Amino acid sequence: MTAPYPWQTHAWSILCRTRREAKLGHAWLLCGRAGTGKVEFAHRFAQLALCEDIAADSAPCGECRSCHLFHAGNHPDFRLLVPVDDARSIGIDQVRALGDFFALKTHYGRAKIALLRPADVMTRAAANALLKLLEEPPALGLFILVTDHLARLPPTIRSRCQRLALDHIDPTQALEWLRRQSPETRPADLHQAYLLSHQAPLATLPALAAGDLELASKVQTQMLAVAAGRMHAVQAAQAVGEVAPSRLADLMLGNAHRMVLHMSGVTAAASACEWEDRSGESGHAGHSGVNSPINPLNSRQVFEFVTAALEVKAMAVPSANFRPGDMIDMLWQAWMKATRVMSRKVSQSA
Repeated sequence: MTAPYPWQTHAWSILCRTRREAKLGHAWLLCGRAGTGKVEFAHRFAQLALCEDIAADSAPCGECRSCHLFHAGNHPDFRLLVPVDDARSIGIDQVRALGDFFALKTHYGRAKIALLRPADVMTRAAANALLKLLEEPPALGLFILVTDHLARLPPTIRSRCQRLALDHIDPTQALEWLRRQSPETRPADLHQAYLLSHQAPLATLPALAAGDLELASKVQTQMLAVAAGRMHAVQAAQAVGEVAPSRLADLMLGNAHRMVLHMSGVTAAASACEWEDRSGESGHAGHSGVNSPINPLNSRQVFEFVTAALEVKAMAVPSANFRPGDMIDMLWQAWMKATRVMSRKVSQSA
């Protein structure tokens, strides 16, 4: 047993080589977008560091006392820090308790490990307390931090960790793994769902189950209709149905990105899913169905829409005092403005 997933082989080899060379240090930061297997990687890393088989340099043995305790979830030299109960953050008391944990000797002579996930939800006080531990690391202590949002961690903490990005994924490996997990799904559907999931393999199958392909097709059709002037933003907002604003924003951002790629003649993997006007009104497909209604788009218009969509994503948090319907309206109004303003300018100059 080596890396948890095939696309993590290179990152795992880096980690194992660093361990063999006794250069693990005291803190690692595993980062990258969600759905790439960072948590599984972090737990395998912790198990390897605790494994009592000194010959196990590329995988935990799975047979020793430490491996059995780790799998049972009660290894005395391992602490997992996550938000508890209904809390949305890791609090200062949880981090302070690590001081007592590291003060004790190791039970089996290996490492003492604290795994924090997601590390970016620490309160400011908790982050300051962790910083003190990182500045004076305990003997045999190892911190493993996992985050989907690297920028949310204080620079002082980032600078004291060895960083390993886990979102550099080979699409071939990811898609082959997905085909093995879901052999009954059409490869084309897996590929499209993979792209819609921001090329995050672990998010792909849940996206398929949630009907994201159907929703993406509907949103695509509506975006093209709004861009061509066949539909108003208000109608599009009403027609899209019940959908989370952040989810809709992601779909619209992905659609806009691939539209621009097609307009530029790019045939990269990111635009491999052909764009079609599936509304049935024009009967055109591929480039002919896309280029005509959105040719007026330019980089400034796209930037303005992307900015508006990201603002909606930032507002779409549980604590925000915004109605989902209002945020959906904002997305469609921003898209209509981005496509229609330039259309009028082109028409007037023609």
